[in-house]
Amino acid sequence: MYIYIKMKIIILSILSLLSFFALNVSQADISGNITYEYTYFPQDALYEDQENDNSSFSGEITYYKQITAGTSFNIKPFYRFDEVDKNRNHGDLREAYFLTAFADFELSYGINKVYWGATEFNNVVDIINQDDFVEGFGTDEKLGQPMVQFNYLYDIGGIEFFVLPYHRAREFADIDGGRPQFALPIETDEPYYEDDKKEQHIDYAIATTNTFGDFDVRLSGFVGTDRSPVFLPINFHPVLGKPTILQPAYYQMQQIGLDITAAIDSWLLKLEMIDKKIDEIDADYNAGTAGFEYTLVGLFGRSDLGILMERAYDSRKKNIPTTLFQNDVMAGLRLSLNDASSTTFLLGYVHDLDDGADIMSLEFERRIADSFKIKFEAQHFKNAENDINLNQFRRDESYRLLLGYYF
Repeated sequence: MYIYIKMKIIILSILSLLSFFALNVSQADISGNITYEYTYFPQDALYEDQENDNSSFSGEITYYKQITAGTSFNIKPFYRFDEVDKNRNHGDLREAYFLTAFADFELSYGINKVYWGATEFNNVVDIINQDDFVEGFGTDEKLGQPMVQFNYLYDIGGIEFFVLPYHRAREFADIDGGRPQFALPIETDEPYYEDDKKEQHIDYAIATTNTFGDFDVRLSGFVGTDRSPVFLPINFHPVLGKPTILQPAYYQMQQIGLDITAAIDSWLLKLEMIDKKIDEIDADYNAGTAGFEYTLVGLFGRSDLGILMERAYDSRKKNIPTTLFQNDVMAGLRLSLNDASSTTFLLGYVHDLDDGADIMSLEFERRIADSFKIKFEAQHFKNAENDINLNQFRRDESYRLLLGYYF
C-alpha cells in the first residue's frame, strides 16, 4: 500500500514537471545549484555496515514564470545521489505551485513550503511541512507539501488558511550504511496511521500575523496528522523479549502556536510556544523556546557580530525520541564580515540542564567568485552517553564540506 502511495507521488511529480515544460520558458527566471558534499565521521561507527565517510551530489533548479499580471508559476525540483545511504538517493518537488493575487487576496495551489517560527535553535511551531530527515542531523530542510493556501492581507498583517490534502511520512537513514541512524531499524515502508484514510487525511491550518510597533506576532492553529512520529516497538525478539524494529506512528492532533519577534535597537527578541494535544495516546503537552540576539554593528570596521542566547523547554518525558531539547540552554555567535564574498561564521552550543550532554557546532560559508560557494559544517558531542536520545548518536560527530556551483 505504501509503495502504491509513493508511486502516486512520483506520477504527480511527473505531471507537475510536464506542466513546467509546457509553459513558455522565455522571459522566465531560472536559477539553481549543483553541490558536492563530503562528510567525515572521525569516530568508528556504533552500528554495523556504517562508513566513516561518504560523498554525495545534489541538484536543485528554481523556475519562476509570470503568466499574467496576477498569476505566476513556481517549481523547484531537488535530487540527491549518495554513494553510501540508499535512502538519501531521493528526489523531491520542494515547490510546484500556481499563485494568483487579486486585490488584498492571494490564492496558491500545488506543492509548497511554509515556514513558521522565530528562534534559531529549535522551532516548535513549524508544523506545515515534513522534515527531510535524511538530509542530515539537525537540518532545516523540508519536504514539499501539497496544499491549497488562501491569504487575506490587511494594513497590519494578514490571515493564512491552509487545506493540506496529503501527509508525507518521514524518511530515515538506511540501516545498511546510513549515518547517523537510530539504535533500532525504522520501519518506513509501513508506518502506522491512526486515521483510516492514512496519508490522505485532510489537515487544516490557520495563522494570523500582525505587526504592533516593534513586535511581529503570529498566532497559529493546526488540526490533522502530526508531522512528528511516535515510535512503536514491534517485532520482539523471541528469547530476549526486546523489540528489534521501531514503527513510526502518526496520530491525529491539535496544536495552537504563538511566535513573536521584536526588533528593538540592536536587540532581536524571539519567542515560540505551542500547546499540543493527541487524544489517542492521551498526550497533552506544551513546549517553547525563548531568547534574544544582540548585534554589535561595525565591529572591526564593517563586520557585524550577533550574540545569541535561547532557552528550550518541553513538558514531555525524556524517553520520547523527538524531545531532544526538553530542558536546554543554547548560545551562539554569528559573525558576518560583510565583505564581497559574503563570509559568515556561526558558532553554536547547546547544553542539557538535566543530564549535562552538550552539542557544539560550527558553520562557515563563503562565496567564491560569482558562481561558487563553499560551506563547512562541524558537529561535536560531549557527554552524549548521559542523554537517552543523544546516546545512540554519540559516535556520529561529523565534519562536512560542501562546494556548490550556482547559476
